[in-house]
Amino acid sequence: MDSEKKKILNDLLFIFIISFVYGFFCIIGIGCPIKFLTGISCGGCGMTRAWISVLKFDFLSAFEYHPLFWTIPFIISCFLLRRKINRYLLKTLTVLTIILFIGVYLYRMFCGSGDIVVFSPQNGFAVKILNLILGGIWG
Repeated sequence: MDSEKKKILNDLLFIFIISFVYGFFCIIGIGCPIKFLTGISCGGCGMTRAWISVLKFDFLSAFEYHPLFWTIPFIISCFLLRRKINRYLLKTLTVLTIILFIGVYLYRMFCGSGDIVVFSPQNGFAVKILNLILGGIWG
């Protein structure tokens, strides 16, 4: 097998492993590990629900769950083709995508309805463990 095919297979394996781990987290009830640990939604919050809506051809709900759902195939394509894309173009696209996600995240965090993106660190696993430890020490 030539080197290029091996790299592509490794990339696909990486995507599969990430998907498998996330699927496992969903099955055991954790979902997003960032939100589970911190109680604070991550920038991709709502993306899974958005893609479930896309699979049902409900694009309006998909947009409401996460307005950048449409970027995922683009991001995956750029990741898989990153060796063939001009480095400057790839960096530019990466920076623009990050800016889009940060902008949408901040808007949803501060101006959103609070039903998808949440800020509740008191519900995070880390705070619960810390309270348990400190409660045991001080209580």
